[in-house]
Amino acid sequence: MRQKIFNFDSIPNNSVTKYEITSENYRFVATINKQVSDIEVLVGLTDNCAMLELNVDKSLIYLGDVFYLPKCANRVLDPEKLLDKGSGTIEFLNATISFLFTIFKGIYGITFRDMSYIKSKIDNDIEVSLRDIYLACYGKTWYEEHFKALPADMEHTYDMLYKFNKHCENTICNDFTDFRTKYIDRFKLSSSSIQIISDTYNDTLGNNIRDFFVKLRSHDCSIYNGWLSYFVKKHTKTNLDYTTWVIIPEYTNNTPINYTQIFSDKTHQGGSANRTISLFTKNKTHYVWDNYIKDKLLQYNLSNSDTKLTP
Repeated sequence: MRQKIFNFDSIPNNSVTKYEITSENYRFVATINKQVSDIEVLVGLTDNCAMLELNVDKSLIYLGDVFYLPKCANRVLDPEKLLDKGSGTIEFLNATISFLFTIFKGIYGITFRDMSYIKSKIDNDIEVSLRDIYLACYGKTWYEEHFKALPADMEHTYDMLYKFNKHCENTICNDFTDFRTKYIDRFKLSSSSIQIISDTYNDTLGNNIRDFFVKLRSHDCSIYNGWLSYFVKKHTKTNLDYTTWVIIPEYTNNTPINYTQIFSDKTHQGGSANRTISLFTKNKTHYVWDNYIKDKLLQYNLSNSDTKLTP
């Protein structure tokens, strides 16, 4: 087993340390709040766009929330310009990951549940799972694609996704009425949304169902509301909300960064302990990560995972 290198006690209790991080295109700040039993990391320029926690009893960083806000970062060459959505978010988060693995050497990984979503531009009340959109369109999640995330229960999850991808590749679009009855009619979609889905489906007659999902992406995400997640859940035969994912140092993008300490208050009292709600007051049982799983994950032939994801 890999020897643990990071010394939790090397950071003074009740301290706050800030670092300025610079990636290829962006600049932002990471604030490390150390309490007696945990370390909280808040990342962003003027808004906190990523929130993480490291517990003294664990050798993992828990990723709580990630938000896109323009003020997460600004441009290195033009500070008046803020973080771009899409490619900017990916660079911001990859740089954050590189920083964390540099500062906390020896940590086994960053673990999380993939609850990512995107909001409709048409109806602010509609949120659609980004994970499910990526699985339906590309056969892997957004975190797998851009951050090389791995499922903790790797063999089971990849077997499940392999079967799901085989279904998407082998199912041919041939009867919209049947498809609508199976997946769409149980959800309240507008007549205009159903018309768009129908037209797109009929445009892909004879193609596999994945081509249909990809063509739907040109429309507002509200077009997927409800029924896409139902489709994914039905054909993965599981609720992926409860799947634990991990990003490990041995299998990351290693985004080049520079960082500089810009503030340190080692006598700080209270700190993040004064926050009203802890980032991780929710049930932590899904973070169970025994030594067997760690070793199995690190020893797994990662090259096989890529071929299994895409049939």
